[in-house]
Amino acid sequence: MTDIATVSSQAAAPDVSSTPAPGGPRPLPSSGGGEARRERLERLAGRVVLGVGIFAALFVVYEFAITPLIEQNAQASLLALFQQTIKTTTLDAPGASPDEGSPVALIGIPSIGLTQVVIEGTTPSDLKTGPGHLMDTPLPGEAGNVVIAGRRTTYGGPFANLDELARGDIVKFDTGQGAVTYIVNTVEHVGAGATDPVLDTPDNRLTLVTSDPAYLASGRLVVEASLQGRPLDVASRRPVLVGTADLGLTGDPLGLALGVVWAELLGLTVYLAWRYRHRWSPEVLYLLAAPVVLILAVLTFSSLDLMLPGTF
Repeated sequence: MTDIATVSSQAAAPDVSSTPAPGGPRPLPSSGGGEARRERLERLAGRVVLGVGIFAALFVVYEFAITPLIEQNAQASLLALFQQTIKTTTLDAPGASPDEGSPVALIGIPSIGLTQVVIEGTTPSDLKTGPGHLMDTPLPGEAGNVVIAGRRTTYGGPFANLDELARGDIVKFDTGQGAVTYIVNTVEHVGAGATDPVLDTPDNRLTLVTSDPAYLASGRLVVEASLQGRPLDVASRRPVLVGTADLGLTGDPLGLALGVVWAELLGLTVYLAWRYRHRWSPEVLYLLAAPVVLILAVLTFSSLDLMLPGTF
């Protein structure tokens, strides 16, 4: 009986060792909540890194797989327009100047198999459609330094093979004033600090400009060629001001602002599609979300693309 009573009293007695005394130290909280929070943050960080990686990969695909198709479509339209307007083009009138973005000539370089419509203007947007004529320089065949810029890697890279040209190669132009021919003299790599190849010169020459190195665009690859025969008689035109974006080594900073706006809308659309994936059937979700995501992705990439140098 005594043993039973003793055991009962011990069972009823409170566990003093596990109960903190008043004013004494409190037991440490369980680490389970902190570990769960850390796991959630790690998962979130992983998803962010994955999303950024996918975004960067898609941007590269856009630059090297989609932009050539954009340029090909633009060249087809420009060629049709050039063939229609070449018979009525009168750029030899006093004060006459082509509009930015309009076709001004057809360039042909047989040694590298290049045939492209040249447009007026050399901004990053202009050069998405093909080689461009620097607006404050003479047009092909006219007296002075004719400057034509083109992309080397993206949008079909029309000037990708300029480094393969050699002295004596022929560059031809068909214009509204007639056909003209230039003979290549030099192919040079012009870095920062060197004499600007787009400046006016006393001789009649052609200067073809693209990025150098091909994937960095920190300098220029420059082809200089001499006009064969007498220059075309053209009345002087009104002066045209060009900005740094026209020179091919910088991009348009507005592209970043536009790209951020479109990217935020793209991210919001993807998040909403993920959020409602269990409420809607897959068919409805793809039907509603896929076109919006595709359009926003193209708008985002095309805006960020403006930040790249025009000759890239």
